[in-house]
Parts: sequence; structure tokens; C-alpha cells
Amino acid sequence: MSITHASVKNPGDTGLASEWNADHVISDEDKSKRSVTLIVAASDSIDKTKVDYICDGIADQVEINTAIVALPVNGGRVVLLEGTYNITSSITPGTGTTLQGQGYNTIINATGDIIPIRSTNKDRIIVRDLRITGNPSAEPDKDNLRLENAEDSSVIRVMTERETQMGISLSGCTRCSILQCTVKNATMDGIFIHNTTYSTVSSCYAEGNDYGIRLWNGADDNVVSTCVAIGGTDSICIGNSPPNPGCFRDIILGNNARNGITDGGTNDIVEHNITA
Repeated sequence: MSITHASVKNPGDTGLASEWNADHVISDEDKSKRSVTLIVAASDSIDKTKVDYICDGIADQVEINTAIVALPVNGGRVVLLEGTYNITSSITPGTGTTLQGQGYNTIINATGDIIPIRSTNKDRIIVRDLRITGNPSAEPDKDNLRLENAEDSSVIRVMTERETQMGISLSGCTRCSILQCTVKNATMDGIFIHNTTYSTVSSCYAEGNDYGIRLWNGADDNVVSTCVAIGGTDSICIGNSPPNPGCFRDIILGNNARNGITDGGTNDIVEHNITA
């Protein structure tokens, strides 16, 4: 392998791998390139060969965030192999980042007073195919996954459990989606939407949360469809600071201590739902 440095050496000169910098060009015809995908292994992943980073089971967010920062400026994908990643501070996806696990066998385990996955003022983020276990001793304002001021971002097939407050939350977001997710045992909201517009919650399952799915103040022109919300105080709660036009369709609600749907908004469409 040779590495050509535009700013360190003259064009055509080569350097050692230890001289790597942001201006490198790799020339190795025999090796495939993964320029926008980086792979991270947990300390207990089965196969740690051919990965870019290996976690040691302590403060694993360091390796994960290092991989995120190492992606190109326009983003890329960080793949987390199966295993448990013990974290003591937040994983912070950047603009254009996909953080992808291997299904529910990829576990993000919070061991500190933290929001396990949190992104602020970043767009085009995808978090998918993993499980998050919150720290039950965390302060009450901690969610398991929070996107703030994001556009065109998605949370797909993520399970959150053992929360102290909320499972998945969108705050100040536009054109975002929460799809095929499972949220369990939050002391407040399984899914919380706040100051968010033109976004979608679809094909999700909420169980044992105080509120299964809550759209609160400033959550306007959103769609919640084809969800199941059971075993909480209220399955669906629509905010009390109008206008909150939203659409709630084909939702199954059951075994709630108080209400199936609480609608405090205006101009909402609530139809084709089943309360068991």
C-alpha cells in the first residue's frame, strides 16, 4: 500500500501509514475500499476480524464516536456488530450518519446518567436495527434516544427498554420518522413528539409506558398509523396547546389504566382505531 500526501509530500511521493492525515490518497489495487462504512465490534462480538474498531466493554461510546467522526464530511455508515456496548456518555451521530446494528442482538447499555443516543442540530440521520437499555438510576430527564432539531431523519427497528423517562423522542424536528420500533416500560412516554412537524410514527409497538405515544405542544401536521399501544395510563395523548392537526389511523389500544386516546388538540383526524 502507498499513501500519497497532497499537503505533506509532493504528488507521487509515498509515506508510511503512521503519517496518515486528512489529505491522503490510498493506492492499493489489491484491497477493497470501505470509504464510507466503518465497522465496530463489541468486546463480546463473535468475530472481530476485519473490523475498524474493537471496544473493550468500558466506555464503548469512545470507539463508536471515533468511528462517526472518521466518516467523510457528508456522512456514511457505522455498523455495530452483535454484542453489548457499555456506554458512559452519549453516542452522537453526525449529519448524514447511519448507525446500524445487527438487530436486537446489538445492545447499547447505558451505565451512566446519560441519553444513550443523542443528536442535536444534525440532519439525515438514520439509527436502525439495535436495542437500547437505559440506566434506571438516571435522572428523570433522560431519554433512550433523542433527536433534536433534525430534518429528514429516521429511527427504524429500534427497541428501547428500561427507561427512566422516554423511549424515543423528537424535539424541534421536521420530516422525520419512527418506524417499526418497540418501546417498553418508560416512566413517562414511550414515544414523545414535541415542536415537530410533517413527521411519521408507523408500525410501532408501545407497552407498559405511562403514555404510549404522546404528541405534545408544537407537534403539528404529523401522522401516527398502524401502531399498537397497550398497558399504560393513556395509549395516545395529543397535546393541549392548539393547533395540533394530526392524523391517527389504524391503532390498536388496550389494557390502559385511564384512556385509549386523549385528544386535547384541534383539527385532528382520529379514525379506524380499536380500543380493547
